[in-house]
Amino acid sequence: MRVALYNPGWPVMGGGEVYFGVLAEILSERHQVDLITIRPFDLRRLQERLGLHLDGVGLIEVPSEAISFPRGVREWLRNRYALARTYRTLERMTRAYDVAIALESDLPPRLAARRNILQVQVPHRRWTARDFFRALRAHRLTDVRREIARAWYFPRALRRYDLILCNSQFTARVLEENWRPSVPILVVPPPVELPATPIPWSEKREIIVSVARFFRGGHEKNQWVLLAAFRAFVVRHPGWELHLVGGADASGETVVAELERSARGLPVIFHVNAKREEVRRLYRLGKVFWQATGFGVDEHREPERVEHFGIALVEAMGYGCIPFAVGRGGAREIIEPGVSGFFWETIPELVERTAAVVACEEAARMSVRAAERARMFGREAFRERFFTALARVLSGPSIHGVPATR
Repeated sequence: MRVALYNPGWPVMGGGEVYFGVLAEILSERHQVDLITIRPFDLRRLQERLGLHLDGVGLIEVPSEAISFPRGVREWLRNRYALARTYRTLERMTRAYDVAIALESDLPPRLAARRNILQVQVPHRRWTARDFFRALRAHRLTDVRREIARAWYFPRALRRYDLILCNSQFTARVLEENWRPSVPILVVPPPVELPATPIPWSEKREIIVSVARFFRGGHEKNQWVLLAAFRAFVVRHPGWELHLVGGADASGETVVAELERSARGLPVIFHVNAKREEVRRLYRLGKVFWQATGFGVDEHREPERVEHFGIALVEAMGYGCIPFAVGRGGAREIIEPGVSGFFWETIPELVERTAAVVACEEAARMSVRAAERARMFGREAFRERFFTALARVLSGPSIHGVPATR
């Protein structure tokens, strides 16, 4: 069976790329798999960063003049035409495949394989008339243009797919409540790499770890909040270190530079674009994992700005780190409060709860419970959930009225 995996964000090497990368890895064991991209990227670097094995997987680049963030009406219109041309090419190309899977939460392409699956990572709320009015009053014209395009295009695009996969119940609920798709929705949480054996609490050090990309906008990771919390924490608990780990592109390097200036004088270590083995080492040594995505956000008004699932959160738990996350979005499906981790809402609360937990005898047992909880989201669980979903779409009727395979 020939399978195409289209992702416009392959160069980002974030959570979506972990999802699709592992998908490519497990599908390539039995099928011919091609990764399709509209932006060039280094496949070898992708494998090193995300711990993937993609030998035998093809890479096809579809040249595109579309850009991510057009400015002004003229550039926005040019971009719409460029994206339309790109999508027509994708549609023609995917006719040669038995299954095509697209990762696109904004403007999904029209695919023409025998079976077509859309994987939605980011839950977008449908704007109301009041939202448009407020945006116009604030002169947020770029947002207005984007939401007009989404309101017209997104529900029509959903009808072109045989199945929608979501990364969490949270994403699925937002999608269902706002867009009411006519095709089935299944939740298949992302695959998480876990250690083969438990990490003893005695091997861990006074280290707090946070793993998240460095960027601004959208569901930004708010490392500046963690710096503020650590500044207060380390005064009372000297000897602890904060390790900030994450990928950064050219714009992200500016964010890193600002954070480094803010962290001067503190025992804070930055690991920018760290290789996978370095991330594993830090998980192994860390006692605590901090996450600040969604801090101060109303998830009902801006669901796209909270954590949609939380791959790094589960990874850290798998290595026995005690997690502290903002209690919004996908994190609520992972952490059992007071059992396998904690939620927090304010910086003082994060500081106080962390201090209380690391000082108590229960910490080692909670570390074990966190690791046990993470097993629910391991790669084997992902494999089973995905192939169940694939069997469903292959056995059911196609929107194109053609057999599933040749």
